[in-house]
Formats: sequence, structure tokens, C-alpha cells
Amino acid sequence: MIGGQLAVSVGNALLYRTLEDRIAERTSALRSANDKLELLSQTDTLTEIGNRRHFTQYYDALWSRAAAATEQVGVALVDVDNFKKYNDRYGHPAGDECLRRIAGAMKSAVRSSDVVCRYGGEEFVLLLKATDAAHAATIAERVRAAVAALNIPHELNPAGVVTVSIGVAATIASAQTSPASLVERADKALYRAKDEGRNRLAVAAAA
Repeated sequence: MIGGQLAVSVGNALLYRTLEDRIAERTSALRSANDKLELLSQTDTLTEIGNRRHFTQYYDALWSRAAAATEQVGVALVDVDNFKKYNDRYGHPAGDECLRRIAGAMKSAVRSSDVVCRYGGEEFVLLLKATDAAHAATIAERVRAAVAALNIPHELNPAGVVTVSIGVAATIASAQTSPASLVERADKALYRAKDEGRNRLAVAAAA
């Protein structure tokens, strides 16, 4: 009888262990699936770089860390010159391929610590940690040159190829300053770059 009870106890223990293992496996699989969904939700499906949501979450975290360490943060807004005319002339499939190639060129031109996101439409954004305005401008110029070097034909753009205009801004992050204000300064600089003839960058004056 004791032997039978022992056998039952061992069987129950094995059963519980098997159930625990299955629960652990399913929990791990669910966590992995959730991680993949989260990654997909922050990835632009066309260019396979971060999307606007990823930009917002990463930028908020970057600003908080920089404010705690009294570090500089740089932002560059990048706009494809005369992109509507490109779509009208070459078609939307070609426009999509153009954006994919631009995203790839931008990623190859920045540092490993920098983040490139699609901001919306034909506009991209660079987030540059621990970077002052002069260094941010150097990185932005590499990006501008990398896109021009793709030599994507664009008959309706003055340069004859696809180019970008870039607005750059940098500041020392602080808890008293809104991160949105830095983006606004970069946006104003971008409009200045466009007004001055496109295929160039403009740097926002120090705040």
C-alpha cells in the first residue's frame, strides 16, 4: 500500500513538473510574441526603420537621461526635396523604393548611437545623443551627401537627382525645457534650408 501511495506521489510530482514546464514554455513564447508585436508596432513597414511612435518613445527616454546627466541632445529633421513631383513623374511604387533607399543611406551615414526614424510621409528625423550643434551639423551633412550620392534621377528637382533638406538643432536637455521645443527649432531651420534653395542644411541658432 505504501508502495502504491509512493507511486501516486511520484506520478503527481511528475505531472505537476510537466505542467509547470508547459506553463513556463507558453509564458516564454507569449513574452517573445509580445516583444515581436511591440517591435512591429514601432517599425515603419515601408522603410523598416523606426516609425513616429518609436521616435516619440525613444526621444522622451533620451531627453530624460540627458537631462539627468546635463548632456546635449541633437535633432535633425530631413525632408525629401520636391517629393510630390517625384511621385507625379515616376509613380508611387518608385516613390516607395526611393524612400527605402534614402532610409538605408541615412542609416549608413550616422553613428551607431544615433537613431533614424520616419517622421511622416517624406520626412525623417535623426536623434543624436550627447551631440552639440556643430557635431550634429557634421552628421547631417554626411546624411545629405549620402542621399545625393545615391544618384536617383529626379528630372523635376533642380539638382537632377533626389536630394534632401535638413534642419538641425541642439541644446542641453533639462527638466525645465520641453523636448518638443527642440523639434520646433529643427523644423524652423528645415524651412530655412528649403527657402535658401534646398539640398542643404540649416542650423538653428542657440536658444
